[in-house]
Amino acid sequence: MAVAEAMVTDAIAQQRTALQAGRKLAAKAYGTALNEAARTYIATLRAVRRKVTSEIEVERLEAQRRAFANLLRVELAALATARLSSEAGLVFKTPAASDKSLPAQSERSTRTHPPKSIGQHARAA
Repeated sequence: MAVAEAMVTDAIAQQRTALQAGRKLAAKAYGTALNEAARTYIATLRAVRRKVTSEIEVERLEAQRRAFANLLRVELAALATARLSSEAGLVFKTPAASDKSLPAQSERSTRTHPPKSIGQHARAA
């Protein structure tokens, strides 16, 4: 079961990564792999259910199935978001290692008051 579950989650992750990078053709291929992985998972689950004989094994299998279903909800929601973003033409790029990060807090501006808007003048006390 774990192998079939990993096949599904890996295919989802690969498709999501491809979509986020704007690689739509690769994402489509991973979608095909996802469909195949889902078929494998269902077939494996059915085969395992046929072999289960004790109530304890049934409960364990059901608990594992529920945990996987919960994981899939999250993964498929993330995949759906990536699909929508891809359709909207958004491409997510990860920053390169050479990109500078934010300066340390001690190097940042310590201004505590908002900047004055145009036309606003400081008044002498």
